Amino acid sequence: MHITPLASLGLLAVGALALPTPETAPKKRSTRLQARHLRPEKRTIVARDGTVSASNDGGGWLVSAVVGPSTLTLNVDTGSSDLWVASTLLPSDEQAYVSTGHALYDPSQSSSAAPLDGESFNIGYGDGSGSSGPEYTETVALGDIALAGMPIGVANSLHLGTNAPAGSTRNSDGPVGLGFQSINSVSPDKQPTFAEALQSAGALTHNVFTTHLTTDDSGEILFGNYDSSLYTGTLTQVPVDNSQGFWIIDSVSFSLNGQSISSSAINMIGDTGGPGLDIPADALAAYFAAVDGSGQDSNGNYFYPCGADLPDLELSFPTVLNGGPGTATVSGDKIKDGDGDAGSNCYTYFGVANGQGSLGIPFFTSQYIEWDMGVPSMAFASQA
Repeated sequence: MHITPLASLGLLAVGALALPTPETAPKKRSTRLQARHLRPEKRTIVARDGTVSASNDGGGWLVSAVVGPSTLTLNVDTGSSDLWVASTLLPSDEQAYVSTGHALYDPSQSSSAAPLDGESFNIGYGDGSGSSGPEYTETVALGDIALAGMPIGVANSLHLGTNAPAGSTRNSDGPVGLGFQSINSVSPDKQPTFAEALQSAGALTHNVFTTHLTTDDSGEILFGNYDSSLYTGTLTQVPVDNSQGFWIIDSVSFSLNGQSISSSAINMIGDTGGPGLDIPADALAAYFAAVDGSGQDSNGNYFYPCGADLPDLELSFPTVLNGGPGTATVSGDKIKDGDGDAGSNCYTYFGVANGQGSLGIPFFTSQYIEWDMGVPSMAFASQA
């Protein structure tokens, strides 16, 4: 077995770079990271089960990380569970997929890198992109907490999404997956995520991470603690079904001005790597029926008159763990995928759910969220 022993995941004080002893082990702590929003310039149209909706082709939130000797930019992805990095092991044509100004990790230049014998990763994503390569252990720091012996994938193969235009590049050096270990792609032995490793090493004041995400560079992610200054009102805490390795909220329904617009409830995944707020087709049609001048283009995408106000969308949850409100509201302004001059048509982050929905950018940018790995659960309230 080659699962990284949790006891070997050494906590480091950033800058000290020395394995702690029981006498000098750091106290439980938290760390706060700036989360920059990425909105790629190139946009594509993607199909979901015969329906067509707009996608921003992999936009998300980026954080700075130190991996061995390299400072890298990683995208935060609660919909996957691998931490992998683009590397000098890639062939030259695939190295070109990494945007100019981004770094390539070189394991041969790191004194703290070690191959994880017999282990490799191979991961694919919903947009058709993916990567594979050997698994290493390395010192990884996010904010002011570092882990020695953290499993990371070192990419020797990288491909872009199916709909990626010619000349496209990645806008990050890799992902930091914050799903659950059961969907980690490493074979033959699945490895812990960065958050799970922190949790198991006893590094965190609380076994949570929180997000306060925005569509500019003012967002943040906090590992190990809460911040009540970032939200208003009362938190709604709902159970998470992680049996499939994802942050899934069961049986969510939708309403507009207090009136139900969905014939049935669906499960919704909390995936920060997916832009779309994907809801049932009947709910989407009912929503736009309430927007004067809205319609569908020849590709089936819903549009609205640029500059128009969009109504708020209410999400309802059948089970609330903390006695808080049973609903959460997504502001109509957050649903807009940009806006334009009056007289033109504009689009939204909405998509059509295919069996399972997705919370998407509008939810993440309207809510402060506590992702509790222990319960598991998600708690959220409107951002302050």
